[in-house]
Amino acid sequence: MEKDDKIMRVLDLYTRLMNGEVISKSSAAQSSGVNERSIQRDIDDIRKFMKKIAFQGQVVYDRLKKGYVVKRERENAPDAVEQTS
Repeated sequence: MEKDDKIMRVLDLYTRLMNGEVISKSSAAQSSGVNERSIQRDIDDIRKFMKKIAFQGQVVYDRLKKGYVVKRERENAPDAVEQTS
């Protein structure tokens, strides 16, 4: 895998999350041609970036939506639980 492929994949995931989309690891992995662990690492990288820029929210796994979403600080709800693995 080329470094550019990963960069483009991470930027695509970030853009989709910021646009309010729900990201399923399995569908993201399938469409990108990588495994789910790669998508998990990408999401972890996005979380680190958001923390570094002091973004007022976080990427969390939403059980009801069955995927990752961006929850802004004022929107955090009990149904959203951060998944770390």
